[in-house]
Order: sequence, then C-alpha cells, then structure tokens
Amino acid sequence: MKYLFFFILSISIPLTIYGQEVRLSGRVFNSENERPLETATVFIQALNKTSVTSENGEFEKKLQQGRYTNEVFSFGMSRISADLVLTSKTVIN
Repeated sequence: MKYLFFFILSISIPLTIYGQEVRLSGRVFNSENERPLETATVFIQALNKTSVTSENGEFEKKLQQGRYTNEVFSFGMSRISADLVLTSKTVIN
C-alpha cells in the first residue's frame, strides 16, 4: 500500500484582534516520489470540517486556538492522523 505523507508548512500568527484565530496551512505529498497530492482531504475531527488540497498539494484552514486531531486521506493511500495544539506562536516545519 502506498503511504501518504502529511507535512504542515506553517501555522501563522492570528488574524483577529483578540488573537484567538490561527491559520493552519500545509502541503500533502506522496512519500514514495515526493509529488504533491491534489484533492487529498484534510479532516479536522472536532469541528467535522474538511479542506481539499490544491493541485500543488497545499491546503489552508482558519481555526480557533486549541487542540485538534487532524486526519489526511486520499484515494489509494493510507490514512494518517496527527494531534496538534495550535497557538499564535506554533510553527511546525
């Protein structure tokens, strides 16, 4: 089975005045050939919300600060899950 690799590029500084909203963005690609995965689904469990990756495998979602379990899946690939704690100062590379 092919494996999916999920890589978070950045979690940026809040966009709201109160500093409670953060931007979760990243790139999803095939770990075997490092090609971006278009139309992979990024699912935020607690909010029951999804994002679909662009042709470059990129996604972006605005969320409130907090703890989230994210799943990433694409047809023919294994599903992966990651727990994240998002704050205004969180950056994962």
